[in-house]
Amino acid sequence: SMRLSLLADRQKRELAEQELRKLHQAVEQSVSSLVITDAKGVTEYVNPRFELTTGFRQEEVIGKRYNKTRSGQTPKAVYEQMWRTIESGHIWEGELLNRKKSGELFWELVSISPVRNKQGEISNYIGMHHDITQRKAMEERLNFLAYHDELTGLPNRSLLTDRFTQLISHSQRHQKKVALLILDLNRFKLINDSLGHETGDRVLVEVGNRLTKLARTSDTVSRYGGAEFVILLTEIESANTVTDFARRISREISKPITVGDRLLHVSCTIGVALWPEDGKTLDNLLSNADAAMYQAKKRNGEKLQFFTEELNHQVQQRMEMENGLRNAVQGNELELYYQPQFNQQTNRITGMEALLRWHHPHRGLISPDRFIPLAEETGLILPIGEWVLETACLQLKQFQRNGYPDLVVAVNVSVRQLEGQDMTDTVHRIISKTAINPSSLEIEITESTMMEDPDRMIEALSALKKLGVRLALDDFGTGHSSLSYLQRFPFDKIKIDRAFIRNITRSEDDAAIAMTIGAMAKSLKLEVIAEGVETEEQMKFLKRCGCDNIQGYLISKPIPAMEFGHLLAQHQIQPFWLTQNPDPQLQ
Repeated sequence: SMRLSLLADRQKRELAEQELRKLHQAVEQSVSSLVITDAKGVTEYVNPRFELTTGFRQEEVIGKRYNKTRSGQTPKAVYEQMWRTIESGHIWEGELLNRKKSGELFWELVSISPVRNKQGEISNYIGMHHDITQRKAMEERLNFLAYHDELTGLPNRSLLTDRFTQLISHSQRHQKKVALLILDLNRFKLINDSLGHETGDRVLVEVGNRLTKLARTSDTVSRYGGAEFVILLTEIESANTVTDFARRISREISKPITVGDRLLHVSCTIGVALWPEDGKTLDNLLSNADAAMYQAKKRNGEKLQFFTEELNHQVQQRMEMENGLRNAVQGNELELYYQPQFNQQTNRITGMEALLRWHHPHRGLISPDRFIPLAEETGLILPIGEWVLETACLQLKQFQRNGYPDLVVAVNVSVRQLEGQDMTDTVHRIISKTAINPSSLEIEITESTMMEDPDRMIEALSALKKLGVRLALDDFGTGHSSLSYLQRFPFDKIKIDRAFIRNITRSEDDAAIAMTIGAMAKSLKLEVIAEGVETEEQMKFLKRCGCDNIQGYLISKPIPAMEFGHLLAQHQIQPFWLTQNPDPQLQ
């Protein structure tokens, strides 16, 4: 019996030792630091993880009060509350900012449990310490990104909203005005597309830094999106204060920006709305300042605009027109008119320019000058432009089937369309779908469009040229193109702008320009056509200048397709005015 009892005791001891070895192994290999102190806080044991985490060796802390890792940055009240909790026999949990032996700060999630002896008295404390530095850094990063722009570090829309709410509350109490400025970098897309997004990002960071230096501590500079920044100015005394600040911004932004070995020149447009006159909510102010900014973009000279009631009316009309324009294609409200292009040598209508018209259900016929810029701003020019191209090609094919196989159609294309990656694919698809000869389609771009980004336009037009289409330079003479650029572009034709034709028989300067363009076109082996021809005198003079192709009200105003078909049938050989006013020089 004694032997069996001893064997049983031995087995119990072995099991207990086994459990103790497991416990010891778990403690020694734990991913958390384990600290055991006596009731007074004197360290009795630390595990290897403690040494790895803090850099302190066991012999440096055992036998001493556990305060080696205190950073001095955790409030004293936290420690006082911790001791009150554990001395009362409860578990304390919390986060502490501690310091390693190297001096590096780190965060720990700490749990301290009291241990009682057989008498029920607290004899020890066991602390579990887990390094949460990375988690805290991630939390701080996420909190920062929730309220700041990742690229520039400036407040984002969320923080802008919070700041505005606080600012308005303060301004109402002190009866102070607030100004909201929207700043947009002009032609920033050109920098992004031509030099790359990395260069564009560095420009945005530099602009953000410059704006921050200009602003007062009470002001808020935020990045609103893209190349737009929003600034909240506090305690505004008058509009002059805002004007002076906006002008300082313009001057500062206009200073060259160095990116690598490049020196970049950037400018900006600023729209301003004042609280509470121009809006009492942030959305109202943003909308009105944005409207003012777009108005400023149309101005020559200083690109600064305050919001006004008249501007508000224009904005409302613009929004209504935009909504109507979105439905215009599906609602069959768009129509193409055609203006004939006449050749004086053959006395024939050789081509037609497709011109877009919008029959609004309530406003009637809306001028392209009013809705085309809007279509370009909103991006609607892309689906509308595709519709124009396809409709013009289908109509051309119909005219060619009706006995005019050499007829050419000219279609205007905007810079937004040419910037699109699929412009060439779109034209190719339409040519294939309508089965027209590519050479009977003439793509027109304006001189100002060409000079916005010459190298990019050369690339885009060269791709179109490979399809076999013809290319024409519209409004020639109104921009700033040089002869060297003109030689690089794959144009087939240039159009003399109507501004030079209007006074061609009365102004020696306009006459000289027309003659020079004609001579230059001949030397470059380019066709030349004059638009806006309204009188026979103008037509005769142009023929003497070597300009055989003309377009204008003398031949016909832009007319619907059906009327154009009648015009072709009646005057394909000789226009009516030619038979009524014979001129030997024109035979």
